[in-house]
Amino acid sequence: MSLEEKKFLFIDCQTTGMHPSNGHLLEISWLAASAQTAHPEIQSYLVQLPEGDLIPKAIQKITGLSNEDLSSALPLEMIFAQFAKTLEKLPNDTIALIHYAQFEKAFLKDLFMRHQLEKELPFEILCTAKISRKIFPHMTSGNIRAVSGFIGSSVGLKRAASHVQATFEIWQEIVKRLERQSITSIDQMKSWLAEPKTTDPEVKFEYHIDRLTRLALPDRPGVYRMFNKKNEILYVGKATSLKSRVNSYFRVKKKAR
Repeated sequence: MSLEEKKFLFIDCQTTGMHPSNGHLLEISWLAASAQTAHPEIQSYLVQLPEGDLIPKAIQKITGLSNEDLSSALPLEMIFAQFAKTLEKLPNDTIALIHYAQFEKAFLKDLFMRHQLEKELPFEILCTAKISRKIFPHMTSGNIRAVSGFIGSSVGLKRAASHVQATFEIWQEIVKRLERQSITSIDQMKSWLAEPKTTDPEVKFEYHIDRLTRLALPDRPGVYRMFNKKNEILYVGKATSLKSRVNSYFRVKKKAR
């Protein structure tokens, strides 16, 4: 089965801490889909926190969630039951795609340990951040917001469902780029990932904007807006010189590591 046809499990978790030892699952979302799926249906749930626990203020600021929002949260065992139903419909060789997978992996392992007493997850995990850094070597950053912007998409608040949607769209673009290199199966992709990274000593960032267009901007005050390929506004700014300000975003170079 090709990468385009293969169904993957996309997962994202929002938590109250960096590790199960100092935090709890706050929200979990998942999606079972292939790159060909036209209208992905994401399942998303708020998780009841242990009695007496509140959402830390820093997490409230990042996610936009408040303690009042937890009135609609469900017990973790009910959410796990829904997750297990999704897994039952997937083949045994299912692979989960997660952006910055190492973070989610600890919470997912803890989830399965609590409810099924399993030490290992019943699915393999691949990190789309790792794949993105290799397939898009000219990105400014590997975080989900940066990768989404690079491919012309966007991410909303730091909520699980929006991150699952973003990971799915990143995967769709990754599949297209891999096909251009004649990489069409999961085994071929794994072999490609295992190859040592080869880059020039100095790599220029790549931006999806026409160079002549930005160089032709007027050297006078004004307001500028940046859009993604969905025609959504990413940023609005003002400058005393439109030409100087806009072009300043495209003068940085990155040293290969």
